[in-house]
Amino acid sequence: MTQNILFSVIIFGGLLTYPLMTQGTGELTREEAEKIQTVGKETTEKLISTLKSALAKAMREGGPKAAIEVCSEEALKLTSSITRENPELDVKRTSRKFRNPKNAPDRLESEALEYFENLLEDRKSAPFFLQKAQINNRKVLRYYEPLRLTGFCLNCHGTEDRIPGEVLESINQLYPDDLARGYTEGDFRGLVRVELRMD
Repeated sequence: MTQNILFSVIIFGGLLTYPLMTQGTGELTREEAEKIQTVGKETTEKLISTLKSALAKAMREGGPKAAIEVCSEEALKLTSSITRENPELDVKRTSRKFRNPKNAPDRLESEALEYFENLLEDRKSAPFFLQKAQINNRKVLRYYEPLRLTGFCLNCHGTEDRIPGEVLESINQLYPDDLARGYTEGDFRGLVRVELRMD
């Protein structure tokens, strides 16, 4: 689907910084910034908690191979379940080094990724990133929160010598074009994106 993006503005730390595009007009109001920051943080925490619980259970019951099956079969369903519970929201995990093509970034998400990547180059960090945009005649607010790799994640996303053989075999079968490996603990993995429709 082609997206018609009219404007986009970023905020971090609750303060307006600068416009990303000037094709239209619009800035986040303080009320909008507070709303999307609150909703985004709560939704991200719920998503991460749900995914961690499902993966931990799979690890206990079947080890790393079972965990990759959860990622393959359940992760997108769990993410979508939050949207079903809250129809005004759309939730997604995204990264440049995606495993599932459905998690590939769109134009606005690429801008958010670039923002965090630039911070990393300067050895800086930020807890979140906000955007306001009009997409296909629909006004939206977006919240992004960075994801970092823990030791647990390296069973599926680490270097090939770190990933168990049976897990690597499953990844290669399920995701022949996989980009999401080669990480070490603490690496920037990508973003959780929470979109709130303003209509």
